Amino acid sequence: MADDSSLRKPVGGDRDGDDRPGDRKRKDPNDGDDYFQVENGDDGEIKVMTTTGKIFCLQVKGSDTIGRLKLKIQGVEAIPFDEQELIFNKKVLENISTLGNLCIKKQSIFFLMQKSVELMEIFVNSTTEKPISLSVKPKNTIADVKQMMCLKNNIPVDEQVLIFNNMVLGDSGTLFDFHVSRKSTLTLMHRPKGFKGVMLISIKTLTEEVIRLSVKPSDTISSLKAKIVGKVHISVNEQELIFDKTVLHNSNTLADCGIYNASTLTLMRVSNGLMRIFIKTLTGKTITMDVKPSETINNVKSKIYDKEKIPVCQQRLVMLLYNGRNLEDSPTLADYNVPSEAIFTISICRTREG
Repeated sequence: MADDSSLRKPVGGDRDGDDRPGDRKRKDPNDGDDYFQVENGDDGEIKVMTTTGKIFCLQVKGSDTIGRLKLKIQGVEAIPFDEQELIFNKKVLENISTLGNLCIKKQSIFFLMQKSVELMEIFVNSTTEKPISLSVKPKNTIADVKQMMCLKNNIPVDEQVLIFNNMVLGDSGTLFDFHVSRKSTLTLMHRPKGFKGVMLISIKTLTEEVIRLSVKPSDTISSLKAKIVGKVHISVNEQELIFDKTVLHNSNTLADCGIYNASTLTLMRVSNGLMRIFIKTLTGKTITMDVKPSETINNVKSKIYDKEKIPVCQQRLVMLLYNGRNLEDSPTLADYNVPSEAIFTISICRTREG
């Protein structure tokens, strides 16, 4: 009987093989054993539950990062990318992690939490009044801050110039871009529309260099900036000239601004929140780029295309290395804590055919 029983087992095994766990997995691709893989072709569906209990589905790939998921969610729920937290197995997921690397099963449920964007207090120091306190968010632009100052102190927005870390802040940059943090103090200077006066002969730069120029009282500030370009190689749009604690309007003349013979102006450079990085190619060529910390790695690759004319489809094979680590497309330079003057290396990942 023992021999008969042992002979029946293989037969039964062939007939009933679908009852084994491995065969169940192949029958139902949505069961708990079907994990995402990193390969680009491996796609599937996940579910996202909001704090209100709403559940929606997303089509994703195993190679998608958590950052890319957040971008998809932003399109569905209109929750800004940087205000999202995705939680899985009671853990907050990092933007740079991929579904494949996290061993996520298809049809898994992610919990979406919206960060409470915390306000921070900063101060604006005017030359005529005590410091003004403002409650702001890191993503507020300098234009937003000027509007707040207008509401508080009735200073027209176009007459305000804000300075931080010896830089004139451009309107389009954010407080985050300029590294303005909690309790930081900005300096407010006024840009009035004109005084009466005479002429200028000296320009003092932040490096303490003094430039001497021959000018007429009827010269405009704009024409003066054009002369400065030839001396310090700072474009007209990047220059701000200060005299008597006042930032000067381009359309005003030197006489309008009260600039007399032997007067000294201070030259400051307008910053747009950009930082400079360097990309080294395999041929030894170095590409210089001006970028914002909030730009994604994919944006950087697009700029490489603009400079080197490498087709976008080939850029998928280009990996940027920083400290020996491959960088994913969707995270930002800030996510990777990339500092100004960082050096990257391009390496081309070649796929084998067949």
